[in-house]
Amino acid sequence: MASSYDTDTVFDRLEENEVSWGIYHGQISLAVGITKLKYELEGIVDKVHTLEDFADDCLNGDLPQFSWIEPVYDPSNPEANDMHPPSNVLWGQKLIADIYNQLRSNDDIWQHTLFIVTCDEGVGSFDHVKPPAAVDPVVGQDHKYVCQLDGSPYEMSTNPYTRYGTRVPNLLISPFIMPKSVVRPIGDDQAAYPFDHTSIIKTVFDLFLANPEIYLTERDKAAPSFVHALESRPVNLGPQTIECPNFDDAPIERPQHTCHSSSVLDDLMSGQFEKTDALCFKAPHTMASTFQNDVAAFFGV
Repeated sequence: MASSYDTDTVFDRLEENEVSWGIYHGQISLAVGITKLKYELEGIVDKVHTLEDFADDCLNGDLPQFSWIEPVYDPSNPEANDMHPPSNVLWGQKLIADIYNQLRSNDDIWQHTLFIVTCDEGVGSFDHVKPPAAVDPVVGQDHKYVCQLDGSPYEMSTNPYTRYGTRVPNLLISPFIMPKSVVRPIGDDQAAYPFDHTSIIKTVFDLFLANPEIYLTERDKAAPSFVHALESRPVNLGPQTIECPNFDDAPIERPQHTCHSSSVLDDLMSGQFEKTDALCFKAPHTMASTFQNDVAAFFGV
């Protein structure tokens, strides 16, 4: 988890084009921790916040144009809400309800919102449909980062980046989407490519930048966007609130688990620097570049 992708992120493109953005996390931010953003934390620290800050920013109308929301990943936390084993998935359901209710509590914010809920992986699920061929991202494939033991995808027997993985759920929640919509790419079966995770990037760029020449890789450049599913005016405000029923959250015995290596990242972020009120990480500057990380990256260990 000390590794760092050195390619640009969606946040870089938004920053370059003066679109406001923010990251809200429940514990730690993987969007910062596994990208080059961790080396830029000192300059962007005012853009990285907690989920409690998200609730306050909704109430006060202070949300940035693009918000990235991350759950509590730590499997040792009884209220971990990333919906990943061995956590109780109901905490993840409550998180979605809480985010919706916070957005819905401010009419001005809600009537300018597209709330996207998705998963980062299939989490052990098998798919009866063979994943289709994908666009080779090209950009950034030959980057070097700590612990990249497999080398470049071009050195493997089969380039894993030219094939999609298993399907994951994706929810589009917005007053601009007709009720009960099932959104598909334009052209459906005739569409060149299905929706994939980079469709979120493509949609963000379509909404805020409206320039097809701005993209991160060939993958998101070719990805279908969700924009066509949005009406030109609010057509479905949805319920005022979503009630999350009470559920049994009694602790259960939890096996050792290292998904996302969250415990490693948690250790990395603890105790190296003094905490200040101006910063929101548990140990605010530990995600910045350190001599140890730089040496490890240099030697590729």
